Amino acid sequence: MKQFLVNLICTADGAIPVGFEVGRGHETNRQTFAVLMSAFAEQWETPALMVTDAAFYSEPNIQAVGSLPWLSRVPVTLKAAQALVDSSVDSLTEMPCELEGYRLWEQRQTYGRVEQRCSGFPDPERRSPSPPAAPTRPETPAAAECAPS
Repeated sequence: MKQFLVNLICTADGAIPVGFEVGRGHETNRQTFAVLMSAFAEQWETPALMVTDAAFYSEPNIQAVGSLPWLSRVPVTLKAAQALVDSSVDSLTEMPCELEGYRLWEQRQTYGRVEQRCSGFPDPERRSPSPPAAPTRPETPAAAECAPS
């Protein structure tokens, strides 16, 4: 069966498609993100923050997009992300957060030879792995996102 991949770039609210590309089915997001982001940036004169999923976050992609502004969820499979999620909040810089019930922490790190600002935030619904009905862990970052600083 023939397969294809559709890459779509939309406005911030997701309402208006502004970039579209059809690729080969055997390609993955990880292989196409940097090329697609760079091509889009060359066609548009307006600066744009590129928001991606965790598939983008790899050393080759970060290096390939150069100085383009981006924001990506970081896969917790990376040691640095897991360290941020597992770290004590005492070792992080707390940032203002307007979301009720949430706290936000920031840490600077270098990955892929690019200095980045990484943020972690607790998920009120996150549960401790054991026992299954354990209370939430509000003082532990539950996810990490990074952007070039």
